[in-house]
Amino acid sequence: MDVANSNMEIQRQKQWLENDSRFIKAHQQPAVLIDLASSRGVEKHRLLRHTGLFYEDIITGNEIISPEQFLQLISNTRKLLKSDDISFLFGHRLFPGNYGNLTEALLCSGNLYQALKMLCCDSLTSSPLLAMHMQMDDQFCHIRFFDTCGLQENDRFVLETMMAAISQLSRWLSGNKPVWKYNISQSPPEYIEQFHVHLGENITFNAQADSIVIPKDCLFQAWPNGKATAYEVAKQRCEAGSEQNGSLFIAAVVDFLYREVRHSPSLEQTASAFCMSPATLKRKLKKHRTHFQALQDIVRKQVAVYLFNYRGYSNEQVAEWLNFSDTSNFRRAFIRWTGITPTLLKAS
Repeated sequence: MDVANSNMEIQRQKQWLENDSRFIKAHQQPAVLIDLASSRGVEKHRLLRHTGLFYEDIITGNEIISPEQFLQLISNTRKLLKSDDISFLFGHRLFPGNYGNLTEALLCSGNLYQALKMLCCDSLTSSPLLAMHMQMDDQFCHIRFFDTCGLQENDRFVLETMMAAISQLSRWLSGNKPVWKYNISQSPPEYIEQFHVHLGENITFNAQADSIVIPKDCLFQAWPNGKATAYEVAKQRCEAGSEQNGSLFIAAVVDFLYREVRHSPSLEQTASAFCMSPATLKRKLKKHRTHFQALQDIVRKQVAVYLFNYRGYSNEQVAEWLNFSDTSNFRRAFIRWTGITPTLLKAS
């Protein structure tokens, strides 16, 4: 397998950020959640229990925390509030935010496509717990979400937050309510009305991937307050900053597996691309509560589902695309990934 270009890109990364790496500015997204919970009567010291944080340090603007600390704050908030709408309201408050160059770029974006590119460019700031992977085709933009730090019981909360945040950003800057499709891999919750209020009616639960599907026409509709020159300046500054700040390790592995999906890289080949031994790669993945086969299966499943649903491929074409030796092997793998046959998927 020729992965020379992928290797060169990966090797340029100077720092891999993991679930215990401190890179999240506490006065940004964590502070937004603290303020939201405090507005509902929860005392700050209770929210910060077991996080290793003190509110006096957060308000200095210098405190940097890890995803693990942020997740503890989220867990505390969920337990103390027990509110069905808190994730959505948290999402509504995230963007444009107070993120320096990223905020400037979002406010000056001329359309949704430019805003989404900035969110993905500065993902350490915009989405430190849930990686976003954006794919374009002739009709749609697909935004898929991946757990980067072992969310576990907080996975639904974080997904709801990010979907609400992106939707609210578009609604605020475009002046129109988004009419998008939302795919959620989990079962419908008891508070399904909150999804309808905050995201709309076009929601599919028990889906094969967590994603937002946006009609391509929506991406390039001009926003009323776009500022082309100011956006370009802020964009360049965001890009320069993101190159210096490192990359989320799990997000980088998923990106690599996406780029090389047709070659089906092995554990050994992936470890080599990241300049580490297979044992080190396995250890790092376990630290994030996942393993190599799980990540590879997720990527291959999502590509297969996309080719069936949006490209109209046959079983044979998808099997060939994913480099399976024969259709029967692919069919067995697909059932293992999804729990259903390709025929049932296409029928649904």
